[in-house]
Amino acid sequence: MLSPTLGVAQTSLGNPSGNTFGVYAFSAGTWNGEVAKTFPLVMVQYQGWAENATKIADIKKLASQGQRVVIDFEFLETKEQRRSNEPMPPLETIIAAASRMLDQLSGVPLEGITIDEENMLSRDRRQRLADVYRALKSAYPSRIFLQWVGIGRTINGVLRTDWHAIPADGWVIDPYLISERDYARYVQIMKGATNRIYSVVWLAPGWKVGGARRQVADPSWWNTDQWRIFYNRMAVNQANEVASFLYMYALQNGDATSLWAGNDCDRAFYRAIVDVTIPYLQANTLPKVTPARRPDWIPAYCPN
Repeated sequence: MLSPTLGVAQTSLGNPSGNTFGVYAFSAGTWNGEVAKTFPLVMVQYQGWAENATKIADIKKLASQGQRVVIDFEFLETKEQRRSNEPMPPLETIIAAASRMLDQLSGVPLEGITIDEENMLSRDRRQRLADVYRALKSAYPSRIFLQWVGIGRTINGVLRTDWHAIPADGWVIDPYLISERDYARYVQIMKGATNRIYSVVWLAPGWKVGGARRQVADPSWWNTDQWRIFYNRMAVNQANEVASFLYMYALQNGDATSLWAGNDCDRAFYRAIVDVTIPYLQANTLPKVTPARRPDWIPAYCPN
């Protein structure tokens, strides 16, 4: 196996809190000062097989401006690898790519680095994720390495015990489709494994999660039901000190763009999130029980 280069003067940031809000994911074309100020936490996707000089520069700039950067380090290049229909890259290839990235970021403060995302829980993959973690942690002991394993589609996933064998400094979760009751139980189980949890929360009111790929949602989807899921995630995350990465996207002709760069309804919704929702969450502790009616601090989507 390749021996990773030990970095120097590496820095990792503190634990997240229930009132830590971030953006999934950074896009240089739509990033602006207001987004940076409102959402101090940001996830940056980094493809380990590609030439990433520009992305390295983006990460350095974000960190220098005080953003808490989590790098989504991706090493599964093909869809078939991600679906476990093809073997994962060799361990040496993964470690070499991660080392090239981290050596260029020596001394740059980072919130953490994910070991790819939404990994399937096959036996071989569990072992590979464990091996990647151990190799990188040995070479970069002051860095925080997060596992992001696809155990979150149902409550049954987190009730399994095999994911506990995967070493990690923390976890990223994204159980978009799980019920309100099961999400609370899910987070409590995860808290038994680590105090460092980041939850990706769906906040794309015009894009129906769980439907066909990039399915446009009628406004009633958010205004009638989906706001309840958002409330639940915020209340549970607050109570358990779980940071929230907000998945804020809009759909334009089938393509995804940042919510604040979408149509009039998207931009108005984003404006309310910035002006009303985030300040309210930061100033108030939410009751655990979801209210019967949508509270004023959660905006409606395209109400007229």
